[in-house]
Amino acid sequence: YLTPPKAAAVRAHADDRDVFVIQIVGEKRWKVYGDPPIPLPYSHEQVGKSNLPVPADVLKQKPQLDITLRKGDILYIPRGYVHEACTSEECLSFHGTVAMATHDWSLSKAISNIIRQQLD
Repeated sequence: YLTPPKAAAVRAHADDRDVFVIQIVGEKRWKVYGDPPIPLPYSHEQVGKSNLPVPADVLKQKPQLDITLRKGDILYIPRGYVHEACTSEECLSFHGTVAMATHDWSLSKAISNIIRQQLD
């Protein structure tokens, strides 16, 4: 994700899998909130994405983690935890995200592939 100064690449949201954020260039401030609104969400249950807003009370609480990543830093965000990030006024940011497939996500993909193969 390439983000210009004083901006956010995406709105606050939660992912359906664990992610590792790797800061490659510049810096970015990350806030990770506790008590996931939907623990261990499936893809259709990701708050902040599609039609599921992040509950207002989640963003009103103090973040469990408020940290600035710099070049070479890595941040782990567990599945379901709401997070948001923004750049400072002076600095652009480029980070990569590595998503870890969870057992239910992997199983869902495997079953979908088997069904697709049988229908072909």
